[in-house]
Amino acid sequence: MMDHPTPELIFLACSISETLNLTPLQHLSLYERGLRNTEFFSDTIVDSSGKLAVVTCYNGKLKFVVLKEGKYSSDFDVR
Repeated sequence: MMDHPTPELIFLACSISETLNLTPLQHLSLYERGLRNTEFFSDTIVDSSGKLAVVTCYNGKLKFVVLKEGKYSSDFDVR
């Protein structure tokens, strides 16, 4: 997750040959006008099944990200 002032979630693919290669697959903007930046916790938590991630970077707002086979599928907000 990239932090403020323009927060976004970046999904990366990892491949290993002679070196480690990270390739961006998806960018999900988290930017919201008028919301207050969180002061104490700005992070992503993925559940143990790997099917759902919760992202927070604003006070009073959570973004749920649905994952399918470890890749972005959809997202929705909860306030």
